[in-house]
Amino acid sequence: MNSQLEHYIKSVNRMRTDAGKSKYPSSTQYRAPHKPILLLSALDLFEQGELTTNFVPLSPELADLFASYWELVMPIDKSARLFLPFFHMKNDGFWHLVPHSGKEDVLASIRQIGGIAQLRDTVIGGRFDPDLYELICVDETRSILRSTLIEQYFDKSLLDVLLNQTNTNIFAHRYSLKLLEQARSRMIYTNNIINEIEQPVRDQGFRKAIVKAYDHRCVLCGVRLVTYEGKTAATAAHIIPWSVSYNDDPRNGLCLCRLCHWAFDVGLTTINTRFRIRLSEQLSADGNMSGYLSTLSDRPIFEPTEEIYNPDVEALKWHTEKVFLG
Repeated sequence: MNSQLEHYIKSVNRMRTDAGKSKYPSSTQYRAPHKPILLLSALDLFEQGELTTNFVPLSPELADLFASYWELVMPIDKSARLFLPFFHMKNDGFWHLVPHSGKEDVLASIRQIGGIAQLRDTVIGGRFDPDLYELICVDETRSILRSTLIEQYFDKSLLDVLLNQTNTNIFAHRYSLKLLEQARSRMIYTNNIINEIEQPVRDQGFRKAIVKAYDHRCVLCGVRLVTYEGKTAATAAHIIPWSVSYNDDPRNGLCLCRLCHWAFDVGLTTINTRFRIRLSEQLSADGNMSGYLSTLSDRPIFEPTEEIYNPDVEALKWHTEKVFLG
C-alpha cells in the first residue's frame, strides 16, 4: 500500500463524528453516519463519471445518493441532513469548502452551520486534497477507500448491503444514460437485456432518466419543486404500465408530481394525441374537492427539455382507451 493511500485511510478512519446510543443505531456503531455517507455518495459520482474534476457541487444527484444510503442505515424518523457533513467535514483535514466569490471571510467566521440555505449562500461546493483526489480517480484505490469507510463506520452485517447499494447506484445511472441515448438516437426501444437488470436498478434508472428529461417539472400541473438539499417532488410514471409493456423508453414515461402521478395512474387524467390534458368527470363527483386538478382541462402539457423525449402518441392512446375514466 502506497504511503499516500495509507495516510488518507487513516484520515477518513479518524473523522470527527457525533456519538450516542440514544441518537444513533447499532447499524452505525452508535455514531453519526453523515460524513461516511457523504463520502460514499461522492465516490459514486466519480465512479459514474458525473464528476470529472476535483469539485463536488451541492447537487440533486449528490442528495439522491446520500438519501439512498441514509435510508438503509437510519430509522425512518431521522432526517438526512446533507448540509451537516458537507460543512463540518472541513475539520477533518482533507476536505475544503469552496466559497462564493466575496464570501471568503463569511465562511471563515462560521463555526456552526444553521442549515442548507446558509450553506448554499456561502459555498458553491467542496474539493478534496489534490493527492486524495488522485487516489479517488483510480478504480482500485477508490474501491479500497469505499471498503474502508464501510468497515470503519458501519456494522459488519451492512457490508454487503451497502456495497449492493453502491452497485445499484452505479448501474442505475448507466441504465438511465442508455435509455436517454436510445431515445435521442430515435431507436426503437428493446427490452432484450431486461432480464439481466435487477428491478432496483431498472426502477432507479428509469426515474433518473425521466426526471432529467423533464428537469424535475410535472407534465400536468407544471410544479417544479426541488429543495435546497436536492429533494424533489418529481416522480416517474410509465404511460403504459411496466407490467403490461415492459417498456422503460423515456417516451413511455412522464414526470409527474405525486398527486398528478396518482390521478394519472387511476385514470382521473390523461393526455390526448395533441398533448393536451383531459379530465375525468369523476373528478367532480359528489364530495370530491379536486383543487388545482380541476383547472387543468384542455391545457397543454409541460413538455420535456428536448422534443425527442415527448410522450409516445401510441402510448397515450393506449392510456386513454384502457385506463382513463372518461
